[in-house]
Amino acid sequence: MKYIPDEDVFQNVSLPEKDSLPFALSIDSDGNIWYTATGTGKFGKIDPQEGKLTQYSKEIPLEGPEYFLFDKNGDVWIAEHTGTAITKFNPVLETFESISVLDKEALPFGMTFDRYGNIWFAQHVVDSIGIYDPDNNDLKEIPIPTEGSFIQFVTSDKNGKIWFVEQEGNKIGTINTIELPVDLSQVKTIDNIENNIEMKYTEIASPLIALGIIATSLFFIKSIYDKRRLNSLINS
Repeated sequence: MKYIPDEDVFQNVSLPEKDSLPFALSIDSDGNIWYTATGTGKFGKIDPQEGKLTQYSKEIPLEGPEYFLFDKNGDVWIAEHTGTAITKFNPVLETFESISVLDKEALPFGMTFDRYGNIWFAQHVVDSIGIYDPDNNDLKEIPIPTEGSFIQFVTSDKNGKIWFVEQEGNKIGTINTIELPVDLSQVKTIDNIENNIEMKYTEIASPLIALGIIATSLFFIKSIYDKRRLNSLINS
């Protein structure tokens, strides 16, 4: 659906199948609007200038395509939620490449790129976050200490931190990534910082040496009383 502010009207774009169940939207560098259709296992793009709709699908439809993003080459990365995979689509060659996640129960969902080009993706029914290195075809997981965390969305900031939300854990977490190994004895515990905000650093057991980075700690916020405080943490 498109809203035209000057005319105060909504303009519908109908998808080819009634059971498409459109889920996510994003805009590419050319201004095309891409969408996923979880009901049919397809995805597509809309040219807003011409109103042209182009739909894509594998010979065997994707299983629950939900969240997606674009890499620096213009390729589309799609989280197959029930297919337990992340899939790369080349819009020029119209080719697909699927990478199965390590845990078949994971249900991959939200994704983000870090500053090295690695893809971090939420696995909201298992307590871990997946990381895929497209350059080296390397896939690993980072365990989340919270049991039943139910992580659905992740993002990254300008400082290289990976942020994630624990819906059932009632926490917001972050993973710090660096280029060189560190002395884990330097990891500190910080409690009761400023007006009921509890923060704790927890060591990560498995360094991501193969990815050229090391995840050193997790940072949990159990209660947020001031949105401005959270914003300052993200932007710092």
